[in-house]
Amino acid sequence: MIPLDVPADRLAEPTPVGDPPQVLVVGRIEPRKGQYRVLAHLDPDASAYEVDIAGGVTDGTYAARFRDRWHDRMRGYVPDDRLRELYCEADIVVMPSYHKTFGIVGLEAIASGCALVVTDTCGFAQLPDSTTDNGVFVVADGRKAAETVRTLCGRSDLASVKRRARKHAESVTWSEVAACYESLYRAVA
Repeated sequence: MIPLDVPADRLAEPTPVGDPPQVLVVGRIEPRKGQYRVLAHLDPDASAYEVDIAGGVTDGTYAARFRDRWHDRMRGYVPDDRLRELYCEADIVVMPSYHKTFGIVGLEAIASGCALVVTDTCGFAQLPDSTTDNGVFVVADGRKAAETVRTLCGRSDLASVKRRARKHAESVTWSEVAACYESLYRAVA
């Protein structure tokens, strides 16, 4: 699989780690995005991290499963410029989807210098470079995602993890992706 690309102008230097570390969960609020399966294992009142949830509600019944506990952290739909700010403020982005599409959220996260926690059912997790060495933590389920978030928040080298994720994003800019396509086309032509 050749990934989608990160526009070079979207690459941002990682910000200093927040006190507490900032965790961002991005995506429309609906079952296939999997927010509940990670939020059920995190504490909205924790002092070790702070969570923001960004995304319009497309399934009110699903949102009700966690709205009461997380209502003050739910940002709803945010315009692109505010979403970029949220990425830049975040230290960790969680992508707990059930579906297997690529997931632009993963690209936006690493391009912003965030560590990425992604479930193994996402296409992004299938890329050979989706490794902890590149700031990408592939997990099996929501419980493991929450555990990974808590572990990352306690790591003294979280800033280094963020820098590795940002460095990894450089390998998925349009020029790099185009070179992969060109190589693939030459091989099959």
